[in-house]
Amino acid sequence: MVFTIFLHENGIPWNTDTLFKNMVVRDTPVVSLTGFSPICNSNSGPISLNTGLPLGGTYSGTAVIANEFYPALVGSGFYPIQYEYIDSNSCVGTASEILTVDTSNVILTLPSFANLCANVSSFPLSGATPLGGNYTGPSVVNDTFYPSALAEGSYTISYNYTAANNCI
Repeated sequence: MVFTIFLHENGIPWNTDTLFKNMVVRDTPVVSLTGFSPICNSNSGPISLNTGLPLGGTYSGTAVIANEFYPALVGSGFYPIQYEYIDSNSCVGTASEILTVDTSNVILTLPSFANLCANVSSFPLSGATPLGGNYTGPSVVNDTFYPSALAEGSYTISYNYTAANNCI
């Protein structure tokens, strides 16, 4: 959109000539932020915030550091998270959602794993609680670990659990 500004003094154009400048008004960028899954455990590690669009914006709010939310810093409650995007014209668009840290504090346990030799047959991973989660990591398929598919080294196996209230 282009606006033309005419410069007048007391309703009379300056020097009988009309001076004008064009001013461009840009649209505000359309920004969206998808709602967050509730966090079940206020002692959880940082949660990456990555649902804002368009990509390249920044997140802010209580316990947000470098686009990550730290539930252990705030405990249970409801926290507004804002996403701000600045486009190439320096126009700013924002969106916000509430992030819930649930009070149920599900306690996850994962037993230690013994050292293995590469020639060990695949085996199902088990022992984590609460039951009903799934294991992820290198060479883990459907909660089964395949050590022969990996080179010698140290690997991280994770256990993910979603509570009945959809907390992560």
